[in-house]
Formats: sequence, structure tokens, C-alpha cells
Amino acid sequence: MSEVLSTGSVQSKECGQGLPNPQTIEIAGVIPNRVTEAAVVLSDGTKRPLTISGNAFVTQLARSGPLPTRIEVHTPTGVESFGSTVPLDTANESCVDSVSEYEALVASGKLPKQDN
Repeated sequence: MSEVLSTGSVQSKECGQGLPNPQTIEIAGVIPNRVTEAAVVLSDGTKRPLTISGNAFVTQLARSGPLPTRIEVHTPTGVESFGSTVPLDTANESCVDSVSEYEALVASGKLPKQDN
């Protein structure tokens, strides 16, 4: 825990339960104790402020918009950043919630059939 609170840690969720719809991604993280403010840096270079509560943040973003590339934090000694963990091809991924939905996407040619 002390290492996480001194360096930060981020996780992302691109598909699955808990998201409002398949077009939304979520990133969440723990940030260092010394952080005074934080922002997510998007792939188009813009920054979106993050609300920090108890050394943590959670934010949701549109899958089709600019994707998070890193988290930038301001500390008393300067600005630091770390990766966001969101895969660069997230906008092209399809979220599938059931076997029947997967089979329908394969049948329509939108997804390749995978053998496993």
C-alpha cells in the first residue's frame, strides 16, 4: 500500500457490468499522498480534471472520443505522470455480454469466429 500511495496505480475497464453502456469506458486509480490536483490526458492532447476523494479517482469517458493516455498529477515538487492502461485500439473493440450476442456478431461478419 505504501508503494501505491507513493507512486500511483491505475486500472481501466473497457467492457462489462457496471458500465452504463457499451460506448463507455472507465478508469480508476489510487494517487500519491502528495498530489494537489490530477487530470487525465487524452489522446488528442486535451486534459480533463479528475475529482480526487481519499487518494482515489474514478471517471467514465466515451469509447468513441479521445482516449486516456496517461494520468497527470501535480505535487508540491512538480508534475508527474503515469500510464492510463487503456489499450489504444479500445474504440474498435466490441463489447459482448452473452454467447448469443457474440454468435450474432460472428454471423453478421462483425467479429471473426474464434476456436477455443
